[in-house]
Amino acid sequence: ENGIIQNKDLEICSDVKSYIGPDKDVPEFSYIRGNLTNAYSDKVTDYHRSVVFMDLFGDDYPAAMVVFDKMDSADKTFKKTWLMHSAERPEVSKNTTTITRTQSGFDGKLVNTTLLPTRGNTDITVVGGPGNEMFFIDGSDVSPSSTEVKNGKYRIEISPKTEAKSDVFLNAMYVTSASANLPELPVYSETGNGYVGVTVKDRFVTFSREAIIRDDTFDINVRDNGYSTVSCLLTDMAEGIWNIKGNGISINVRSNEGENTLYFKAAPGRYTIKKYSCDKPAVTEITYEKQAKREIGDFYVWNNFGAPDTRANGTFVYLEKPTENTMNTACVAVEVLKQLGASVSVSGDQATITCGTNTVSLTAGTRNYLLNGEARKFDFAPYSSNGTVYVRIKEFEDIIGYDVSWKPGANMLYVQARS
Repeated sequence: ENGIIQNKDLEICSDVKSYIGPDKDVPEFSYIRGNLTNAYSDKVTDYHRSVVFMDLFGDDYPAAMVVFDKMDSADKTFKKTWLMHSAERPEVSKNTTTITRTQSGFDGKLVNTTLLPTRGNTDITVVGGPGNEMFFIDGSDVSPSSTEVKNGKYRIEISPKTEAKSDVFLNAMYVTSASANLPELPVYSETGNGYVGVTVKDRFVTFSREAIIRDDTFDINVRDNGYSTVSCLLTDMAEGIWNIKGNGISINVRSNEGENTLYFKAAPGRYTIKKYSCDKPAVTEITYEKQAKREIGDFYVWNNFGAPDTRANGTFVYLEKPTENTMNTACVAVEVLKQLGASVSVSGDQATITCGTNTVSLTAGTRNYLLNGEARKFDFAPYSSNGTVYVRIKEFEDIIGYDVSWKPGANMLYVQARS
C-alpha cells in the first residue's frame, strides 16, 4: 500500500478499529482495538486488545483509560500475566494498584483498578526492588545494557488464580496529583448480555466480552453516578444504523466502517440496543459541548534530568501559552523561565527576569536590554504576541544556568541544568 510492499508474515497487529470523537480536535473518547495474536507463539491461539482513553476535562482528575484484553491459550495450564511498569514502587490494596511519581520534581499519581479477573480470582504481585529485581526473569538477568537511569524499575503482574484456556482482563486507570491528596475516584465494573464495561465519572464504556463484532440485540444499564447525562461509547458494534431506545427516548446512531462504535449521550437508565436490517432510518443528530484545551504550540520543551543529549529522565515543561517558531527561531512565553528557577514579572511589553545574582530588564520589540544594569543586545528581539511577551530562550543560557538545544527530529527544545 502506498508503494510499500508489506510482508503479512511479519504483521503483528491486524483487524484494527479506531474511533476519535465526537469532536476530533478535543475528543471525549479515543479508542483503538486490534488482533495481536501474531505477536505471540503458538501458545496463544487468539488475543485481542482494546484501549479507550477518556479526557475527563477536569483539573483534579484530568484523564482515565480502560484496557480490555481477551486471550485464548492452547492449553489452560499456560499462565497468562498482565503487566504494568513503573519508575517508583507500586502499592497494591485488594484490586487497586497505586503508582506515584514524585522523584525529580514530578507530582503524578496513577490509580489502576483491576475489574477482571474478579477480585477473588486475581493475584497481583509487585516485582522490583532489592532482592526482587525487575530485570531478573526466571533467574536470568535481562537488564538493558545502557548505564543510564532506568525509567522502569518496578512492575505489577496480574494473573487469574483459576486456570482456563480463555481469560479476560479489564483494567481501568486514572491520573491525578500525588500531592493533592484527593479521594479515590470511583470506578465501576459493568456487565450485561455479552458485554463488559466501565463507568467512571460521566462516562460509560463497553466491550464485547468475546472480542467479536456484534450485531445482536441487547440491553445496557447506564449507571446513575450522580450525573444527569452520561457520555456512552459502545465498542465492537457491527457497521450500520442502530436504535437506542429506553428511558423515554429513541435515537438512531450509525456505527461506521473501521470504527465499529456507537457514541451517544443518555440519562441514567436501561436501554435496548438494536441494529436495523437496512440503512434507511434517519440518524439522530447528536450535539455536544465544544471543549477548549490549552494549545502546546509549534514545539515541545523538555527539561532533561539525565545524561546530556539523551532523554534518560526528565519531564515536559508545562506551557501555559503556546510555543512559537518565529522566523525559524524557537520562542517561548517569558513566564516559562519560572519553571527553570527564575522569577519573572511582566507589565505590558516589559519583563524583568531574576535568577540568582542576575537580573534582566527587557522590552518587547527591541534587542536592547539591561543585565544587572548594564546595556546589552539580544541576537533576536523579544516580541509581543496576543498580549504575551515571547523570548528566544537560548539567549538566557548563561543567565539561568541551562544549556538549550534544538532536536529537529523530535520537534522539541531541550533544556538541561548545568552541573
